[in-house]
Amino acid sequence: MPLDMRLFQFQIVILTQEGRVHKRMIIIGGLCVSLITAVIFTSRPATSIPPLPQTLSLSAAAYSVNEPDGTATITVLRSSADVNRVANVDLTTSAGTATAVDDYTETVVTVHFASGETTQDVAIPITDDLLKEADETVNITLSNAGGGGASLGDPAVAVLTIVNDDLNATCGNNAVELGETCDDGNGLDGDGCSVTCQTEACGDGAVNNNGTEQCDDGNAVDGDCCSATCQFEAAGSACDDGNVCSLTDECDGAGLCSGNGSTCGNGFVEGACAEQCDDGNAVNGDGCSMTCKTEICGDGAVNNNGAEQCDDGNVTLGDGCDDNCRTEASPAVNPQPTTEPPAADDTTGASNDEPAAPADALGSDGGGTGGCSLIAR
Repeated sequence: MPLDMRLFQFQIVILTQEGRVHKRMIIIGGLCVSLITAVIFTSRPATSIPPLPQTLSLSAAAYSVNEPDGTATITVLRSSADVNRVANVDLTTSAGTATAVDDYTETVVTVHFASGETTQDVAIPITDDLLKEADETVNITLSNAGGGGASLGDPAVAVLTIVNDDLNATCGNNAVELGETCDDGNGLDGDGCSVTCQTEACGDGAVNNNGTEQCDDGNAVDGDCCSATCQFEAAGSACDDGNVCSLTDECDGAGLCSGNGSTCGNGFVEGACAEQCDDGNAVNGDGCSMTCKTEICGDGAVNNNGAEQCDDGNVTLGDGCDDNCRTEASPAVNPQPTTEPPAADDTTGASNDEPAAPADALGSDGGGTGGCSLIAR
């Protein structure tokens, strides 16, 4: 080996970014005049800074608009610490109680925010009709937020109320308005839509419904002589007239229910039927009459279960039937006193057919000189 040729070696040290030794390599070769140490640093790939978050939302959960205004304004907000970027979000409408075209124009739009913008307005067209109707609603929805770090905020849905300005419905104008269930363009009953613009139906209490009803008792049930389809139930059909005092109730075939018989005599005192008693039969004279009235002295009928001998319709004494309806004894007959004429006085010479004068008028000796005037004869 020439003198100028020497062995050499390289020592390679690989360090991490933090300065720690990751790997050592020694390379031995030919000519080397000194030990060379090469240091190689490893590093991570460069990364970009993530964008700050931003939210897109509606300005309110509820909006309202007067029908004559023509448009409703819906505001969309962007919120972020860094608004120097673009963003976008979709806004759509859908029917609540309002009807598209008739009440509003369906809207589907993408709302764009340029750098620095934080609000955007969307106009929803409103139809000003002449119908008298209740306030109606439209649903507003945000979706599909786009842009660096963009997401949906709260609220993302809202309700738009269209305030009606036509207050009084006009029945018969062929338009169904507030408070109406139908409007056939006339003011007539019996054609399916009543004079008050309400749908005629079996059970509404009026015989109508375009001539299909025979009766209408205000309900849609069977068993009351007017069937669930508002037709007469057959004569003789069982029904209930609501009177507990009738034994059997039946339909007359023309929609009426009537009762026959009475419950007097069934052994139950039914006050609703004006019963005072009920002994299980319908005969008089046993204390409870055939009309279920309590038999008493003074009612004019000899009854009361055999306790009465008479009943003259009162409880007065002295009329032959006493206050207990017992026969009174006949009253005693008092004889009239008689006066016998005095015997004839021979000394006066009075005849037998002339009454004698009173003694005090004749004097003590019968001669009439006792100082009293003689009675002229």
